[in-house]
Amino acid sequence: MKKILISLAVIAVVSAIGFGATTAYFSDTETSSGNTFTAGSLDLNLNKDSAYTIAAANLFTESNMAPGVSVGPKTLYFRNNGTIAGKVKLNTSYVNADGTPNAVDVSDDDYAKNLLVVSGVTDTIAVQGYWAQHIITTNYSGNAGNAVTDGAVYDMGSGVYVPTVYGLKGITLYFDDGVTPFIWNAGITHDVALTLQLSPAADNNYQSDGVAVTLTATMAQWEDASF
Repeated sequence: MKKILISLAVIAVVSAIGFGATTAYFSDTETSSGNTFTAGSLDLNLNKDSAYTIAAANLFTESNMAPGVSVGPKTLYFRNNGTIAGKVKLNTSYVNADGTPNAVDVSDDDYAKNLLVVSGVTDTIAVQGYWAQHIITTNYSGNAGNAVTDGAVYDMGSGVYVPTVYGLKGITLYFDDGVTPFIWNAGITHDVALTLQLSPAADNNYQSDGVAVTLTATMAQWEDASF
């Protein structure tokens, strides 16, 4: 009996040693350091030349407009000079810019209603008809006759409409394919060529009247759903 107890005691000690032992395994540790998160930039260039060296101010400086006579085309060049993707919209506004002598002062809106965008070309694609339809749909519930009467679009005949500067003031233009806005990745360029004309319907009251038109291009981050 004494021998058995001694044997059990030895077993207990061995078991205790077994549970207390440390098991060794190979290991290797690596680190990923220097992770930086710097905001990119949106930088829209707007120029009068494809080399982007001439600022776009005063694209048109016309002082001798006559009814039915077109001026242009003149081209605006756009480029995303930033580092992140964006999308671009274009808005139109105008203020008085009468010449002298000005015997009859035609209102700015009336002059803008008679200043036609007879051609608008984006990257070789004619878009003046699309702009006119956008005006008709957005502001005149699709009624082209009402848009013509109000001076927002001009009827060139045979159901062909072009926008007026007055009509363009009431909408926002986007660079898109008719459905989805263009993605302006870094370095992407587009251009818009414009030809304008004083309406053939402008009478003597329009002599020496005028407007100064501003085109405002705005770029927003591509992911901005509110833009």
